[in-house]
Amino acid sequence: MLFNIYTSDFHEVIEHEYFKISHADDSYVATSCHPKDFGIYRQGSEAMLAKHFGWLKSLGMVVNPTKTEYIVFHPPQCKPSWNDPLLIDNCKVYPTKNLKILGVHFTDNLNWGKHINAAINKANSLMYALRYLNTRLSRNRFRTLIYSHFLSRLTYASQVWSGSMSSNNKKRLKS
Repeated sequence: MLFNIYTSDFHEVIEHEYFKISHADDSYVATSCHPKDFGIYRQGSEAMLAKHFGWLKSLGMVVNPTKTEYIVFHPPQCKPSWNDPLLIDNCKVYPTKNLKILGVHFTDNLNWGKHINAAINKANSLMYALRYLNTRLSRNRFRTLIYSHFLSRLTYASQVWSGSMSSNNKKRLKS
């Protein structure tokens, strides 16, 4: 809470064409542009991040540019030609193809396969315990356990990713 109060004026540092996403001590800055304008936005992003880093340093915080990531989302059928690094504080930041934000795995082409794999693996890690509890709980209690622990892992943040899943990913998730 103290950190959030301390950094509450962060929105004043971010330019109007960018928006901020924050949770606890993680912050993300996002923008959107047409692929042909990427070079212009890349330069603007470098300047905005330099301003952001300067602001954090003015608060006495240490910034580690090597932990800074950026991702460029694009349609699955589009092969991106932008993989130039951003230059921040004389440190090159290369684009990543995967980014995890609050437990949701984003890929640059938003196909959600990586997120669905993680959700299935997390849910499967409960299978042994569920098999054991199945013989020791009433049907109602067992059903409640399934809904609260198993299905919640499979559907976490589904408002973000479920609408654009491929049919293959839907089949994997249902299985």
